[in-house]
Amino acid sequence: MRSISSLSLFSLGVLSSWQMFLFWAGVYILVFGLRDKRKMNLALRNTLLVLLCFVNYTLFQLTIGYSTQNAVTKTMINIVEQYSQLPAIGLIVVCVILTIIEIFLYVSMKKWYNTHITSASIKEMIETLPVGICAFESNGKVTLRNRTMEKLCRCLTGLPLLNGNEFFQILKEQKEDLTDFAVSLPDYGVWTFERDDVTSGNDSFTLLIAYNVTEAYQKTQMLADKQKTVEELSEKLIAYNKEIENVTTQQEILNAKIHIHDELGLNLLAIKHYLVSGGNRQERSELLEHLKENIKFLQQDESSIKQDEYSLILTTAKDLGIKVRINGDLPQNEPTKHIVATAIHECFTNIIRHTDGDTLYVLLTENEQIITVQLSDNNSRPVGDITETGGLRSLRDLIEHSSGK
Repeated sequence: MRSISSLSLFSLGVLSSWQMFLFWAGVYILVFGLRDKRKMNLALRNTLLVLLCFVNYTLFQLTIGYSTQNAVTKTMINIVEQYSQLPAIGLIVVCVILTIIEIFLYVSMKKWYNTHITSASIKEMIETLPVGICAFESNGKVTLRNRTMEKLCRCLTGLPLLNGNEFFQILKEQKEDLTDFAVSLPDYGVWTFERDDVTSGNDSFTLLIAYNVTEAYQKTQMLADKQKTVEELSEKLIAYNKEIENVTTQQEILNAKIHIHDELGLNLLAIKHYLVSGGNRQERSELLEHLKENIKFLQQDESSIKQDEYSLILTTAKDLGIKVRINGDLPQNEPTKHIVATAIHECFTNIIRHTDGDTLYVLLTENEQIITVQLSDNNSRPVGDITETGGLRSLRDLIEHSSGK
């Protein structure tokens, strides 16, 4: 069986390198294990790691001492000579066993760290959070900060985060043009910051947390732009509704004039019949009254109608033979005025088209800046299910665009 002394210098160099690697691996595992907070077998494991490091270092020194002949004392020379007579295969087996032990310890420790929460894992988690975290004392001394908050501080100030109070003061100065304590940072989007005072034992800290709200802020801006567009469209819609109202009113007046014109022809025929066949005084008075009303209505022109929306609607209703009874104060502010006028117009139009009534009752009440309008007529004929089409549908849209119902 070959001894260590019979090995070539190359083989001795490989063995010494292997032993040196095992030594430093043992040191790394020992340092890695010092973070371990397990109570069971902790001392035994650390003792074993120290022993492994000692054995690996001793073997390395013996191998390198024999191969370089640098043993100077008599004791060292004797130990190296005895070591060189050991079987080479035995030394290799020892190195293999030490390698297996170190691999087993490293894998078991790594597995435990990956499946248990430790202070190191908490710190690593805080460091990698996309949320910025910073804790500092009342004098500004920073006791905790993660990479995200450090990055935000350097982006905002160009300096590392060393004083929490100074950083917070800079944040307050930067939020003048944004709401909810939000700060816009170049190349880093929009961040919102929350501050809270926390207590741990007898110590008090200020906790500062930063959230990335870039996407939410962009969507808010888009919604604001869309809201502005909707408001502009709503104003145009109100203007269009007024124009449609005026056109509809004029059309209804024209239809009424045509109808009265036809009635005037019938009245003239009735007069002819009265003159030919004769008649009493009561018939003559009724004919005169009809003629006066028809001629008075036909003599009205567009300039005689008042431009006030209420006056225009009420005059139109009167001309069409509908009496409007108002109980309460008509609102004068827009768009409420236009909504109420449109509702009155729609209701008396429906009375003419769909019922046999001749009076529209309008009840207005106001409570806590809420105006309630109730409209009814004196129709005695039953009305079936109402379907919102045309005027009623437009009235609903007009009211809901003005936040009413």
